[in-house]
Amino acid sequence: MIRPRPFVAALIGLVSVAALLLLGPLATTSTAAARGTDPLAGAPTVGECHKLTLKGLYKKSDSSRKVRCSREHTSRVVKVLQLPDGVGWNASNDKLTRIATRKCRPSWEKTLGGTYRSRDMTSYSSAWFMPTAAQRDRGARWFSCHLVLWGGSSSLAPLPTDKVPALGALPHPDNVAACLTKQARTTCQRKHIWRATGNLVVDKNKFPGDRALRRAAIRRCPAQVSTDQFVWTYRSSILWNMGDHVVVCYSKTRR
Repeated sequence: MIRPRPFVAALIGLVSVAALLLLGPLATTSTAAARGTDPLAGAPTVGECHKLTLKGLYKKSDSSRKVRCSREHTSRVVKVLQLPDGVGWNASNDKLTRIATRKCRPSWEKTLGGTYRSRDMTSYSSAWFMPTAAQRDRGARWFSCHLVLWGGSSSLAPLPTDKVPALGALPHPDNVAACLTKQARTTCQRKHIWRATGNLVVDKNKFPGDRALRRAAIRRCPAQVSTDQFVWTYRSSILWNMGDHVVVCYSKTRR
């Protein structure tokens, strides 16, 4: 039995949580509305497909190439929303992340379908982007919500379907099922060390903390795995407090 590496728990939160923390404080843009009057300036369209790269995933604005959805793509816009009144782009990273997470999440969940337990057994994730500086200068107040699929530490995996809902019944096929490498989440179709084989629900409405979740995983994951060694993942505190109380248990594999 081994303890999961710290990246595992952090990895499963909304992608832009990590992205914004890496970027540091955002430039103040509180005067943008005075210079421009179009809150949807440059906004993408729901249903657009993009060739987003892993590097691009961690940028605050999406500059990836738009492609026809009939061609291979790694991102799809599932919702476009506006900042609440009274909130500007000069708000803290944490505040913007909380807003985007809460507003994007329902559309992401509807796009995938299923339950928390079903969705958490996949390598699907969500991301959000803000307008570019030029678009913000024109008054843009939108942010876009995207569906993506982890493909390891070097790339995103192509989205295998644009159907809504995207998920069928468990077990999920390898091209979306959740697996882990040493450093990243990936689909089980790609090289991996750990494979999600079961999950459990922790009945705590408020995020219980890493220690409590570790104790729960050590006690209850053995019934959900097929190997002596195992790791586990769970959602960020933001997503946990929104209702996703699932801990996923992973068995060791040879692939």
